[in-house]
Amino acid sequence: MLLTLFKQYMKVFVKDHIVINRYSLNNAILQYHDIVVSEETFNWIVKTIHTNSTVVDKEEMRNHNENVNARKFRTQSYIKNGICPECGGKLIIRNRKFGSFYGCSNYPKCKFTINK
Repeated sequence: MLLTLFKQYMKVFVKDHIVINRYSLNNAILQYHDIVVSEETFNWIVKTIHTNSTVVDKEEMRNHNENVNARKFRTQSYIKNGICPECGGKLIIRNRKFGSFYGCSNYPKCKFTINK
């Protein structure tokens, strides 16, 4: 979204599509030397970025990390029991050219796979 926003307003062709987190955005912008937008448009872009960025407090971050770890544990538990974590189907061994893997029995509706 951010890259699209810059391409739309700055009219810059970006050869390599790179992902920039907002902390290193300033350094990425400073790599360009040609002025291609007005100061008003630039201020609008900066204001939009600041408005849409979220600041998470420690409590929210802790809850988020607990939820991620619980989901990871649940997924690993399903896989150990031969259950697809995506849809609840049965994991079966499938063979391919370079070896075998576990795939969901509900393929092609569910495309979950994991290495054996």
